[in-house]
Amino acid sequence: MSSRPFLIDSHCHLQYLDPAEQAAAIGRARARGVEGFLVPATDLDQAETLLALCHSQENVWCAIGVHPHEAASWQSGDEARLRDLLADPKVVAVGECGLDFFYDHAPREVQAEVLREQWRVAVVAIAILSAIITPSIDPVTMLLTMAPLSALYVLSIGLAAIGQRQFERNAAAAGLPITTD
Repeated sequence: MSSRPFLIDSHCHLQYLDPAEQAAAIGRARARGVEGFLVPATDLDQAETLLALCHSQENVWCAIGVHPHEAASWQSGDEARLRDLLADPKVVAVGECGLDFFYDHAPREVQAEVLREQWRVAVVAIAILSAIITPSIDPVTMLLTMAPLSALYVLSIGLAAIGQRQFERNAAAAGLPITTD
């Protein structure tokens, strides 16, 4: 990546395109100034496919996790499997995870438990990373400092449910050139 400001598509499900179309989509986005891509999984079975894509492309990373629609696919041992997948440098986040009580594709209590298990993995990963990066700050202090940012991120995901078009209208009113093509 260059030292000038650049764009990252922080949520692009490239795994649903065939390999030739993945490369073409990335090429079109790069031609428009997008230099990085974050591809979120919707279930753990996508991990190998996502990692292959990410390792084949520069500045393409993935988030590995289980979407609330797929929460019923979570099995015993998946917490350890997720933890192991986070060791790959192309995996930069736990996701796509959350709660979706609008569609209810998975029982709400299952969604909540799977979200808690994924958060446990993410919190441990943050604590380990913070200890490596800033050994003078204890992990608990680091997590407490980050808690408001995490809450803001969760809020932003919830607000995204308001709708892409409303987001685009707000961005346009603020003078930000946001497009979805």
